[in-house]
Amino acid sequence: MRVTYKMILSSLLDNISNISERINNLEKQAASGKRINKPSDDPYAYNKSLSFKSLKKSMSQFEKNLSSGKEWLSTTDTALQSANDLLIRAKEIALSASNDTMSADERETAAIEVQGLFEQMVQIANTKLGSKYIFAGTAVSTEAFDSNGNYNGNSSNINIEIDANKRMTINFTGDNIFKGASGGEDVFDVLSDLKTALENNDTDNIASQISRIDTSMNQVLDYRANTGAKINQIENTETWYEDSKARLDILLSENEDADIIEVLTQLAKEQSAYKATLATTSEIMSNTLAEFLK
Repeated sequence: MRVTYKMILSSLLDNISNISERINNLEKQAASGKRINKPSDDPYAYNKSLSFKSLKKSMSQFEKNLSSGKEWLSTTDTALQSANDLLIRAKEIALSASNDTMSADERETAAIEVQGLFEQMVQIANTKLGSKYIFAGTAVSTEAFDSNGNYNGNSSNINIEIDANKRMTINFTGDNIFKGASGGEDVFDVLSDLKTALENNDTDNIASQISRIDTSMNQVLDYRANTGAKINQIENTETWYEDSKARLDILLSENEDADIIEVLTQLAKEQSAYKATLATTSEIMSNTLAEFLK
């Protein structure tokens, strides 16, 4: 078959087009630092990167859930610490008032302080995070307790997803903590009974409240311990996700990052080839034109 100028020129133009496409791809790799910028660059590696990114996105959502749960539990922990402080003060009052050296007037004054402790306990039991009452179960928009210490919430759990198919309960309900619904003491009844005993100047009844206060304190502290354990679990899980995401970043980098030195070297070669091919094409076109004009 006779090779004509037209065939040679067509081949050169095809070569120019191919080189231009390779230069364009290499320039994209140099600019992005990635060897994979579209599925056709490497379908298998592209899909592998998508899997890594999808997994990382899921982990980020779980981390957000953990952060929200940790904030809820930290608020719970602070409230329970305050509740325990009030009970410590109530015990101090009961111990002092059960002593025969305290006068009736002093016990009357102590009763007023205990009433204040009762009111403060109601405020603590109605602790909110944002607009949500943390001790009201899932009835978070309902005030957990009324001014008399009656519970208005429910006994339902609030759960967060911390991993695929794994959930954690982040709340403790007020009926268990403050009302002893699981078999403990009603903290409000204890404070109310102590107040009444003080008003009645009844030392025996005042003394009998001390063990109930101790039970109430242990009750609150048990829930605080459980709260702390959950916070620790969240922090450990957060650390695990941070480490896992760091490992995913390494795998992602190994899968799709370009070798910049190799890319720039190859780009320089392709640019040289492009210039040479352009020069050859220009010369052939000039010769063809000269032959045509003869």
